[in-house]
Order: sequence, then C-alpha cells, then structure tokens
Amino acid sequence: MAEFSQALEDFLAKVKADPDLQAKILAATSADDALAIARDAGFELTLDDYDAYNAAGSELSEEELNEVAGGGGARIASGKATCCAPYISC
Repeated sequence: MAEFSQALEDFLAKVKADPDLQAKILAATSADDALAIARDAGFELTLDDYDAYNAAGSELSEEELNEVAGGGGARIASGKATCCAPYISC
C-alpha cells in the first residue's frame, strides 16, 4: 500500500471499522463530499490526501489486486469519489 499522511491512514482505519461511515463515504460523489464526510468524522484531510489516495489506486499491489478480484475492496472510481478506504467490503 502506498504511504499516506497519518490523518489519511487513521481515516482509512476508521472507515474499515465503521459500516455507517463506509456507507457515507461510498455515497460521496465528489472530493468535496468525501473530505466533508472525513471532517464530520473528526479527520482533517486535504485535497492532497484525496489526490494521493486516488493516484495510489492506479498502482495496485498484488495483494490489493487479490482483494479487488475477491470482492473485498473498493476504490475511488474515476470521476466519482466512491470511498477513501481500499479494504472495505461492499
């Protein structure tokens, strides 16, 4: 997994553990929506965090490919902010 800011790492862990937060972040339709959801959950993420996460999504590791292939992961889709958590079950 790519290296992210501590704030983003903490947010990803929270999303992974919180089904309600997962649903909210999966419903986000823009970067602004995703960042507002993070802020409401107590995390101060930046657009740089969001962009870093999206950039990392285009370079999946073998483990991440297995997660996606097995249906165990979600990524931010091009043009739509579907989440900021690479390992949540959908």
